[in-house]
Amino acid sequence: MKEKHNLTKKHPIIAILLVVLVALLVVSGLSIVILMIVQTAGLVDTSQSELVTYAAMPICSILFLILMRAWYSPEYKGVMKSGLSGKGTFLVCLPFIVYGVVFSIIQLIQFNFYFSPTLKDALMALTAGFSEEVFFRVAIIPIAMGFLKSKKRIWTIPLVTALIFGASHIFNISSGATTVNAVVQVVSSAMFGFYFGALFVCTGSALPGIIMHSVYDFVGFAGDPTLSSGIMVSSLSVGEIVYNLAITLLLPICG
Repeated sequence: MKEKHNLTKKHPIIAILLVVLVALLVVSGLSIVILMIVQTAGLVDTSQSELVTYAAMPICSILFLILMRAWYSPEYKGVMKSGLSGKGTFLVCLPFIVYGVVFSIIQLIQFNFYFSPTLKDALMALTAGFSEEVFFRVAIIPIAMGFLKSKKRIWTIPLVTALIFGASHIFNISSGATTVNAVVQVVSSAMFGFYFGALFVCTGSALPGIIMHSVYDFVGFAGDPTLSSGIMVSSLSVGEIVYNLAITLLLPICG
């Protein structure tokens, strides 16, 4: 790596922590600054502040992706262009596409074909797709991969990031989720995270994961009337828990 990457080369864990911190500052911190500027200018009122934040975070996430590529160029190219052919990219995305279609059909049937998309749903989905892929994949995996001693152990990197990603969802309890729901989402999110981590490793691009993550969340937000701001607050039956975890288990297997 270049001289400017000495810290990354000698102390990868510290480098990863610093990159994650920069991601937080750019994506979350800058979004708050944008909101304050917009409010100070009188362009929005308090009731619209949430939407402004959701709109700002994907934009700030793109800015971080650009900064990440510029700082680690030419070693790191994984921003928007897949390292696979179009057919190859489609094939590694296919398991999630099939999963998403099945999920959407079951959700429509379960809620009597309810589908009520809003601007908030769309912005929340984009925020989740961009920011979570940035925090848990882009900011960690490229640096960590540079220090693998064997390609046979490459699966450990998506696994570790998946466990961190899953564990972060325990904080949904503070947003109204029941303890059981939060634990279920921790486990299912970890399985999602492993697949998205493997996808990022395979393609070298954040874009496939961002697109599928955003679309999946949007369908979930708009098609599930039991959600409150994207959080599961209603109680799940034992059958629903087993079914959800069983079908989601297919993703890490494919990953």
